Amino acid sequence: MYDWLNYLGTEHRDAFIPETEKDIIIREALAARQPKASRYREVMLAVGQQLSTWGEAMQQRYDDARMAKFERDAANEPC
Repeated sequence: MYDWLNYLGTEHRDAFIPETEKDIIIREALAARQPKASRYREVMLAVGQQLSTWGEAMQQRYDDARMAKFERDAANEPC
């Protein structure tokens, strides 16, 4: 009986070897890329925190300015 293992092991073995090597190369490339991805993630987290802090400061500053304008306008209105 001729089964698929004989088919792979004898006749078309060379056709499957480059795919295996290609898979190994892809796995190694992805494994080497992991530290860069984590560093990128850390940088993006730091940028996000900075933007959040900056946004809160801007909101506080402009809320204070808007409130001061409201108080100034309310003080000038006749009762």
